[in-house]
Amino acid sequence: RTLILPALLLTACTAFAAAPLTFEEVDTDGDGLISADEAASIEALDFNAADSDNDGTLTVDEYDIAIEI
Repeated sequence: RTLILPALLLTACTAFAAAPLTFEEVDTDGDGLISADEAASIEALDFNAADSDNDGTLTVDEYDIAIEI
């Protein structure tokens, strides 16, 4: 019984840590686009691959596609 609570807490923390940041959380300046500097905070995101139109920013759609992979 004493091991159940710590195990549940560890599981919950892992689940929260695995959730990707929302577009709004990454778009820190609120301009509706994610710059390369803003995207740098996401280790698993390949900005150049995600920027499908090569305009130097990510739209909501580009970001959503990139984090689904």
